[in-house]
Amino acid sequence: MAPLAVCVCPFCQMADDGTLEAVFRALSSDADMKNLNLDLTCIKVHKSANGGGKTADKAVGRTKEEWNTKLHTIVDGLGNPKEFLLSAGNDHESVHAVELLERIEIRGSNILADRAYGAKTIRDYISEHGAAIRFHPKAMFQLHSR
Repeated sequence: MAPLAVCVCPFCQMADDGTLEAVFRALSSDADMKNLNLDLTCIKVHKSANGGGKTADKAVGRTKEEWNTKLHTIVDGLGNPKEFLLSAGNDHESVHAVELLERIEIRGSNILADRAYGAKTIRDYISEHGAAIRFHPKAMFQLHSR
């Protein structure tokens, strides 16, 4: 098995020189923009990855005794990533939604999301830009059953 540095260093170089960004942009250029899905996933961060403390340029935050990063994504109707951003693990989903939506043209799209994205500011931004927000059926049931 190859040493870790042999595997990680080329990846870091591609991230630093913009190669990974260029690949992402090329793969997401032919998107099905009629239906977009807005969601996130949490990524556990090893304690040594934080370098001993939180700084402003790191997307790492403490949640329940662990360090986490959140990957916010917009995927097209085919499930292909269209846009993403990283945030600290202790940030709420809705905090970065408008920032993420500003990065793409949403006019005429249906934005599919869960109830965490139901804040008035997010709904207003989507409707002001000519799109519609649709909540997952499970989220709608939970909203109406309260």
